[in-house]
Amino acid sequence: MKYFFKAAFCFFVFWGCCVSAAAQEVSSEEPKGTLDCLAISTLNVLDSEHQFTRILFNLGTDGEWLRYLCSRKHLEGIRTVTLDSMSRFSAADLECLKALPDLKELQFTQTFRALTEQEIAVLAALPKLETLFLYRTPLEQHTLRPLKQLPRLKKLSIIYTTISSENAEYLGNVKTLEELKLSMVTVPDQMMKIIGNMSSLHYLNLHFNGGIKEQYLVFLKPLKHLISLEVDSIKRFTWDVFKTMEALKLQRLKIHASNMDVELSMMRSPEE
Repeated sequence: MKYFFKAAFCFFVFWGCCVSAAAQEVSSEEPKGTLDCLAISTLNVLDSEHQFTRILFNLGTDGEWLRYLCSRKHLEGIRTVTLDSMSRFSAADLECLKALPDLKELQFTQTFRALTEQEIAVLAALPKLETLFLYRTPLEQHTLRPLKQLPRLKKLSIIYTTISSENAEYLGNVKTLEELKLSMVTVPDQMMKIIGNMSSLHYLNLHFNGGIKEQYLVFLKPLKHLISLEVDSIKRFTWDVFKTMEALKLQRLKIHASNMDVELSMMRSPEE
């Protein structure tokens, strides 16, 4: 009987060591903390393996979790990543996004700190990135300088922040943009002239931007491919403004001025 107890004792000691080793292996792979602060939402299924196409990192998630989850094979089909209310991440953390080969849209919302030039530069290594969304995300003086390096950037939204004169100039260097939304932002005076040189624009939304002077709208005349324009907070809808809008081949126009509201669709036919 004593040999039986000795054998049982040895077995439980061996089993306990295996469990401890396994626990250490798992803990070394996964970052500390819980997944309670992480939200993952599925838009649709790409294949029979049920790959996710959208992932949301929200309040409490840090760059360590970002690196960990981007390395999971079942997340390789991610097309949209949202960093919501995150502040604890760096350019090195964003490097892990290169592991998502199908990533097309990246959203920064309420980051509580300014995005840096180095963090935007990392995005140049994302070959399929087409959409960049910045909401309540402060920008440093030169944050947007690397935007011109993003090879396929087509849609850019900047909402509820301030754009420096330097960042405005960097915006003008992006030759691939087809859709630009600047809403509730403080823009420098030269912004409209810069936008007027962005010849690839099809859609322009300037809603809720105080201080846009109606005489600056004339700078939009060179936008030959522009088909949709939304602008408000101008003082008056004048005859000169109307002539400027008429010169554009717009299919949709929405203007809010102190003296009238204008909303027109299909001002010109696409063939015209």
